[in-house]
Amino acid sequence: MQRKWIVTTLRASLLVAALAIAPVAAAQEATETATNAAEAAATVSANDCLPGTEIAFTSNRDGNYEIYLMSSDGRNVRRFTNHRADDMYPAWSRDGSMLAFQTVRDGNWEIYTANANGSALRNITNSTSNEFGPSWSPDAQEIAVYRDNDAYVINLETGDARQVTALEGDEFTVKWSPDGSQLTFASKVGDEWTISVMNLDGSDAHVVADIGVTDSQPVWSPDGSQLAFTSNGEDGSNFDVYVLDMASGEIRRITEDSTDELPWDWSPDGSQILFSSDRTGNSEIYVMNAEGSDVRQLTDDPAIDFSAAWRPCTPEGETAPIAIVCTVGAASNVNLRGGPGTNYGVVNSFAGSVMATGQATGADGMVWYQLDNGAWVRSDVVSATESCDALPVVPAP
Repeated sequence: MQRKWIVTTLRASLLVAALAIAPVAAAQEATETATNAAEAAATVSANDCLPGTEIAFTSNRDGNYEIYLMSSDGRNVRRFTNHRADDMYPAWSRDGSMLAFQTVRDGNWEIYTANANGSALRNITNSTSNEFGPSWSPDAQEIAVYRDNDAYVINLETGDARQVTALEGDEFTVKWSPDGSQLTFASKVGDEWTISVMNLDGSDAHVVADIGVTDSQPVWSPDGSQLAFTSNGEDGSNFDVYVLDMASGEIRRITEDSTDELPWDWSPDGSQILFSSDRTGNSEIYVMNAEGSDVRQLTDDPAIDFSAAWRPCTPEGETAPIAIVCTVGAASNVNLRGGPGTNYGVVNSFAGSVMATGQATGADGMVWYQLDNGAWVRSDVVSATESCDALPVVPAP
């Protein structure tokens, strides 16, 4: 998608036509279903949370734009929404129990929320305006959006929308600070885009980054000390990812590629950044260390993959449909052995894939998946090219 993709994607994230996809009135007749058929997420505490194990993202790999989930290593891709209309820009609540996204299924762009298993789908905006780019408050009681070129906050209980910006120019890509006291956003005055921060009541709005013709897509680090954003520099060429230190004002460029990169989210521990890039010829999702090292590609599909959100927390006992495929040489027939805590006798032989119905952390510190055939398989051998029945004996979790 090269340059056309980056311009289109930026315009989408900045409210301009949302990837140039016109609302489709017929979408109202479609029946929406979420295909992540897991049980409802349990109440999360610091003791039963697995941080950073899952990523939501947007893709048109099945024809139109939908929300997908994948493991944090790029495996186990599965579809979360399934609707004729377009769904995009997922955002997790702080506890990982809910996902918000924007959709055109009601004829105009609205914000929907759903439980992490896809249940309790709800339109939280219900307006005739277009709302884009949901961002949760830390307490999950409100969601910030941009509507009519301004920032608004939606109360989830009452549905009331409160306008929080009334500045010169237009405000887009609104993100809530981790401590709940501030919003950051991209601001357009004339032809210039800058990154700004303001208090939640709309006071003390000020520019924090102005280094290029277009500075956009600000994303807070989990501790609020840094902002990642994209900029095309003073010459207006390609977009790269930059990181702003909020205390010192120092800005560092952390990607330097001839193609375009947009940051989407930080890992829950702040050590990595998710971003999309068209360096392979179309938009894919990548992850890198927060200083720009160790770049790894997570998606590899001819479709457009972008807008990734790292799930902050996954309940340790939560079940989820996870596609498991192991290979032996060039074949796909696999012998899975039982465990953990067994002698690993062969329990099943199959071709293709099975589904994981649960997971647990073993005494070895590794995550284990329980399959729908009753077997257990350790996460580090799933999708391995070597034999999947070469598992070490460890105590049961």
